[in-house]
Amino acid sequence: MPPTRVRFSGGYLAIVMLAGAVGAISVALIALIPAIEVEPSSARGSEVIAYLAQFRWEGISIPLVLFAAAVTYNLGQMARRWIDETAVLADDEGLRFHPSIRKDPLGWDEVRHIRAESRFGAMQLHIRTVAGKRFRITPCDHDEVRALVARFAAMSDET
Repeated sequence: MPPTRVRFSGGYLAIVMLAGAVGAISVALIALIPAIEVEPSSARGSEVIAYLAQFRWEGISIPLVLFAAAVTYNLGQMARRWIDETAVLADDEGLRFHPSIRKDPLGWDEVRHIRAESRFGAMQLHIRTVAGKRFRITPCDHDEVRALVARFAAMSDET
């Protein structure tokens, strides 16, 4: 059987990366420039940002710098997924994952269940192992996730 490839959803990643970049830059500016005052508003999370902006050392808000760094790190992971878009490759041996997922390859004998779920417009791939571990990979291409689920179901029916 030819390999089944599941790609990350590039369009979804691009939207999230753009929003994340704007957010990271905004938080970094608030953290580094004391003249920018943050007033709590009705915007979600504004109270937290305003609270954290108060904690400054030498004019720099350390909590917000750390938050901006964490967001930037996650943006880097998303960029890796956008460049190398293969999330999962299923071949005769089992499943191999994108490096950003940080999972060792799984042989088919280690996989108990695979299912697809669409949440908030993004397709999620759920994998449960024989050892009881569960993990999900998102956002994935809708049709390719369904093809992988069908492949696993066909293999399960054969045994």
